[in-house]
Amino acid sequence: MSQADSASHSKQNHSKYQPEITSGHWRKRTFGGTGIAILLVVAIILGLHYANGSSGSTAADRSGKTSAGSFLQPPQPGQRAPGGTFITSTGSTATIASLRGKPTMVWFVADSCAGCAASISVVASNLERITNEGIQILTLGLYGAFPPGKTGIAKLLKFGRAHGGQTNTSTWRWGMATRKLSITYDPLHTPDEYLLIGPNGHIRYRNDTPSFTMPQLLAAGAHLK
Repeated sequence: MSQADSASHSKQNHSKYQPEITSGHWRKRTFGGTGIAILLVVAIILGLHYANGSSGSTAADRSGKTSAGSFLQPPQPGQRAPGGTFITSTGSTATIASLRGKPTMVWFVADSCAGCAASISVVASNLERITNEGIQILTLGLYGAFPPGKTGIAKLLKFGRAHGGQTNTSTWRWGMATRKLSITYDPLHTPDEYLLIGPNGHIRYRNDTPSFTMPQLLAAGAHLK
């Protein structure tokens, strides 16, 4: 075979197999990209699943959002305080309705909340001024922010005491909110929010972060009786 024929033959062989090699290389890259895309989709689905809780809770249980996509609205001043139950510091069950007859500050906290820690200290330093208005304080751990049962209650009380909270007085009570109560009063699961409920069971004032809003809290509390 001449040198020219050899070169021509080599070129033909190269042309014959090059499309197959290129095609195979493209298929491999395409498969890799698809595989990564599938893994990302799976990761996102799993992330959303665990973010909403894997124990069968609904979207509203955690995010305060209904299945229709609209956010639940917390009760506002002028409305009657919705019913609900909470677990007291002694482990018994009590109701929001049982608070009627005396002005009450219902306040939701979480131990991972630095603002709550600061607010507990500020409330403790203003406790006499608050109780002089006849107001009792009910500090509730948000559902899911503390472990369930006695362990959660013990952790809540320890958190309160660590920041100056009084946990052994009838004017400052502590407890754990049930899931339904947390969704009803604090659907966005935001700690350091509070309400002032009048003796007739109606909400008179709502705000958050007592460490910053203590003057407004005291002013509103003066008109609860």
